[in-house]
Amino acid sequence: MSIPNDHAIQVFLLQLLEQSLDGKMHCNDAYWLLARQFPQLTTAELHDPYQNSLSHWANRVQFAVLRLKEQALMLHHTVAGGKGIWAISEKGRAWLATLPNADELLAELLAFKNHTRSESSSIEPNRHG
Repeated sequence: MSIPNDHAIQVFLLQLLEQSLDGKMHCNDAYWLLARQFPQLTTAELHDPYQNSLSHWANRVQFAVLRLKEQALMLHHTVAGGKGIWAISEKGRAWLATLPNADELLAELLAFKNHTRSESSSIEPNRHG
């Protein structure tokens, strides 16, 4: 599975909202613009139905949104016609400002990924006779 972890989705979603007009975006637009940030997503993850959601990707984004709203980092508004609008809150902007810049985050992620790979390659499988 190539779906990114919850924290990565949260960070990129807040950054996307912060960069949008007035810090707001229609949720349908956000799903697809956010997906562009993760080119490793498969067609199946993006389009095949998953549990009670449109797709596995949509499910993961919905959970990230739920957590962001619980922490008051993001707001959800419903406008005429039932359209959902996501917006970054002032608390969300302040939280983003505390994060390292993108280059530092990428370097940390790659270091962690390489460390995890080297640990897993040195562990032999448990063999039962």
